[in-house]
Amino acid sequence: MFLRKHLPTFLIWYAATTLMILALTFFAMMIMAEESATGAWNYLPDVVTTLFSNPLSIIALSVPYWISRIIRAIVRSYRSQHWRGALRMTTWVLILPLAGLWGGYKGLSQYYNQVDDFGYQWDSSIENNSGKATTQFEADGKQRGIHVFFRYRNATEELDLLVENNVEWITLVPFSYQGDPNTPDFNYRRSEGRISRRDSSFIATAIQANSRGLQVMMKPHIWMNGNTWRNSIEMQTEEDWDTWFTKYSEFILQYAHIAENNHMRMLCVGTELHTCAKSQEARWRKLIAEIREVYSGKLTYAANWYEEFEDVPFWDALDYIGIQGYFPLEHGEDAMVEDLVESWQPYVKRLEKFSKKWSRPILFTEVGYKSTPNAARKPWEWEEFGFSQISFETQANCYEALYRALWDKPWFAGVHWWKWEGENKADFTPKNKPAMNIMAKWFAK
Repeated sequence: MFLRKHLPTFLIWYAATTLMILALTFFAMMIMAEESATGAWNYLPDVVTTLFSNPLSIIALSVPYWISRIIRAIVRSYRSQHWRGALRMTTWVLILPLAGLWGGYKGLSQYYNQVDDFGYQWDSSIENNSGKATTQFEADGKQRGIHVFFRYRNATEELDLLVENNVEWITLVPFSYQGDPNTPDFNYRRSEGRISRRDSSFIATAIQANSRGLQVMMKPHIWMNGNTWRNSIEMQTEEDWDTWFTKYSEFILQYAHIAENNHMRMLCVGTELHTCAKSQEARWRKLIAEIREVYSGKLTYAANWYEEFEDVPFWDALDYIGIQGYFPLEHGEDAMVEDLVESWQPYVKRLEKFSKKWSRPILFTEVGYKSTPNAARKPWEWEEFGFSQISFETQANCYEALYRALWDKPWFAGVHWWKWEGENKADFTPKNKPAMNIMAKWFAK
């Protein structure tokens, strides 16, 4: 009886709340991110996927309905029993449940999100307090980089902290969007003679970085809708391939011009486009030649660690073999540094052989580790919703092991860590964690 009476109203509220969030997201993408209507529309399936794959979001969508019921109950109590009744109802249906939920949430968070104390000794002596980035890249050719995701207004503080920790390169990541991997519905914000607000923020960050002596790599990504990955982009006809490459070339050349005009020292021509890279060699070589006509910096392509880097047929047209280095380390959870270094050895041999084959240095265009116990075994996995266990030690050990296994190899050209942003305890960022100090230590060498 209760369900029959209230379920239709609940579903109407739930649907209306969902549609309101989608509408707000759509207009926010158009106004704040300066996306086209098509680009903003293509982003919405990702929002839906995120909403309904996150238990907290699923629950949160029902909050407006329950608020409306609580307000109605309090109003009815006030009408029948005045303030005493309204206060009693507020206590029972609002204050006590919220207090219980908050207490339970805080208790679970404190239990699961305890930071492990593994006795790490912070070494401040290796920090760079000069205010200017070091220039060791000029001597040894190794890039000491990290992907940055922060608001432009925070750039001064964040860039200063990166310089202090011996970072010499930052990686900027503009996104474009594609819905169907099998049709050329590739969308990006064309400049049309002006610089968008989003691209202006990249330029401003690059200018601030250069003023500190930091070098910049521009690394455009394609963001796919839903659970589709960009490595599966594959057109069904030659005509569709022509259309797709025309759009993609416009996208990359736009950023090649931005990179050239703003002294960005390196450009990544593509990221994790396995099927496309493997099957369309001639089109890629043509695009790379067009990029070199307008851009004088170094070029690479960011190939996935799993099979793709060995399938890319045009490494000789680029300056670096770029690899997204999320190699799984089989010793997994609770492994010591020595065990993780041992897990690296088969990959090191494979990479060295591949570098010799193409006569190109290998650059890790991206690699990162979460601050969770499973970071070594599945480093590519994003943080799942829930109360993640925290392991700063695992993240620190993974950083140390990578450096020990690769840094001194003459064919290894460095690393661009994923990623520098806030201080999420479980996420990839090394900011203010032991991994940051380990990064600073090795980047100082």
